[in-house]
Amino acid sequence: MANPELLEEQREETRLIFEELLEDGSDPDALYTIEHHLSAGRFRNVGKSRGRSL
Repeated sequence: MANPELLEEQREETRLIFEELLEDGSDPDALYTIEHHLSAGRFRNVGKSRGRSL
């Protein structure tokens, strides 16, 4: 189960990243690739989060 406080911290960090990108002149209408990083205490859980078992 996700930690609500940690999720809110991650949401705030994401909002700040978007604000900084726009302040730096990034085009708000452009399409960008977003890279996701996952971590877990057990490698098998990372595979499950990707929708398949490793």
